[in-house]
Amino acid sequence: MMIKNSNNRKNCTSVFYRKIPSPVFGELIFFWTRKDDNPRIIEIMLPEKEYCMEKMKTAYPDLREDTCSYFDFYENDLRLFLNGQEAAFLTEFLDWERCYTFQKRVLQKAFEIPRGKVTSYGRLAEKIGAPRAARAVGSALAKNPFPIVLPCHRVVRSNGHLGNFGGGIHQKRTFLLMEGINIGKENTIDPRSFW
Repeated sequence: MMIKNSNNRKNCTSVFYRKIPSPVFGELIFFWTRKDDNPRIIEIMLPEKEYCMEKMKTAYPDLREDTCSYFDFYENDLRLFLNGQEAAFLTEFLDWERCYTFQKRVLQKAFEIPRGKVTSYGRLAEKIGAPRAARAVGSALAKNPFPIVLPCHRVVRSNGHLGNFGGGIHQKRTFLLMEGINIGKENTIDPRSFW
């Protein structure tokens, strides 16, 4: 989870959140604010990471639940995803200022990974023109403020092992299974599923 420093909090007059229940995973929460009268999603909190809500309340004391019609489609798409259906996420309302330059490149390329496919940290590094930066790619994905929408769960180790995930290995495995990825007994993925 990524909480910016107090200087960035001054740019946000208020921070709001919306909860999206899932029958399998629990609640997913996304946090949003208005910047220059434009609503922007600043963070998506994976289910099973309830402790993050306390961190957000500390970082943003005025945090409150609210709705915004701009995000109705996000809520719908997130519900579809959490129910194992295909969702067509958009990135126009994500607050890209939350990401550092290299991370933006990584996350924008990760967004292109098709449903039902995975790639490795090394291959993703190659695709952004930084072939020796597999570890840096892993670090950028670990700090992804917009999981699911920017599908960091579709990035695995070069040997096909699932690797790490902010919501835990069980959640990553479940997300990939929902997307049609075959996963072997030792949490490895068939090379034919690679993008």
